[in-house]
Amino acid sequence: MTETALVDKVEELIQTLETVSNDNVDGVDRELMTLSLKPYYFGKLRNYIDSLANPNGGGVDINMFHGVRIVSNTRQTEDAIIMVNGSIALVSVVDNFITERIPFSNETALEMFFNYGCKAVMADLIFYANLGDDEPSA
Repeated sequence: MTETALVDKVEELIQTLETVSNDNVDGVDRELMTLSLKPYYFGKLRNYIDSLANPNGGGVDINMFHGVRIVSNTRQTEDAIIMVNGSIALVSVVDNFITERIPFSNETALEMFFNYGCKAVMADLIFYANLGDDEPSA
């Protein structure tokens, strides 16, 4: 995959999230997004960004691409994942508590049960993309 094709696919993925419109969302600002890439594609995109001229005389910020925060992730199965910040959360659900009297005592026991887990709380604001077939195999 050429760097130009990669840039076009990444921009298309960004615009997919940017133009979401449903009952709760009417578009998403780019500064609210995070793009997660496999290391191979992150490296190719970084090489492209590093090759750009910087008119301000400083280094180019690799952590941003077209106004979107980008990160490298070795633990994802998709080539690219873009989401609104906070779309995945560590949810804590508390079941109704039960009180009962402790036998042979004036005390009362309070039982509360918690369920924890990572979950997509805004699944309609998470998109995936296959960026190409030329990723080297291990």
